[in-house]
Amino acid sequence: MKRCFVGLLLCLGVFSAIPLSQASVLRPGQSFGVQDQVNLGMFSDPRFYALHPTSVRLNINWNQALSNSSLRSFTDQWYALAVANHLQPLIVFGALYEKAPSTEMYRKAVKAAIARWPQAAFQAWNEANHSSQPTYHKPQLAADYAKILDKACSHKCLDVPLTVVLYQDAVTGRWVKAFLKAYGRAPKIWAIHTYGDANRYTNIQLKWFMRTFHPKDVWVTETGAWYYFTKEKAFKKPSLARQKKAALYVLDPARLYREVKRIYYFEWQASTKAIWDSALLGVSGQARPAYNVLLQELN
Repeated sequence: MKRCFVGLLLCLGVFSAIPLSQASVLRPGQSFGVQDQVNLGMFSDPRFYALHPTSVRLNINWNQALSNSSLRSFTDQWYALAVANHLQPLIVFGALYEKAPSTEMYRKAVKAAIARWPQAAFQAWNEANHSSQPTYHKPQLAADYAKILDKACSHKCLDVPLTVVLYQDAVTGRWVKAFLKAYGRAPKIWAIHTYGDANRYTNIQLKWFMRTFHPKDVWVTETGAWYYFTKEKAFKKPSLARQKKAALYVLDPARLYREVKRIYYFEWQASTKAIWDSALLGVSGQARPAYNVLLQELN
């Protein structure tokens, strides 16, 4: 079914900057998605649909489906808009600087989430090997969560074990190997985050991961070009030029490897007082040069 935004796109001249001879860098079977944690405006923005997204992603606290909160209400709205616009919702569980839930508590929360958002796909845990997560030193616990989600989804929903933040180091390698041993098999779908590569104009970490683990199906569930990142000295000063250059590397995983099936960009529109800003639109909604880079590469 054609979206109602197509006519508006043509009127606005959104496609005028795209050379007619250029094809998308994505191959058949590869797709693009977007994640935004606070802004629902993208669902009514023709510039969003000009990128040809097929899916959207959202991080939630592991027990959000069980709590009657404003965050759950936001997720309800986000989910409804995704479904209405024929975009697959991908929901990922996590706990930022919080205590890990017991496996029984996690099982209850996952079942509630699947019942509440039945058309979504799910990820067992976000950035499970990152220091902000309670699974950082517990790859076996991350494997337990992944197996619980596998069983809860069964034939009801698509599920992805967890997300690994790519660092080309021995610590990452040991963590993933310990997870695989506890999980008992290679994941059907691997999920990785590639901010480090894109913002340093390289693919070193990605190539190390592919060479080390030989995945058959990979989703880059978060990547983005930083306008600024306050926790890293080289990126503290905002720079549209630096962000534009990094945007040229965002789609490299799909360009380099047929095994990379999905890439999700974080984030759509900037919000104030954020630790980092990788948004394609500024706070006031203007498109940044990084947006135009992706617009051209995806068309």
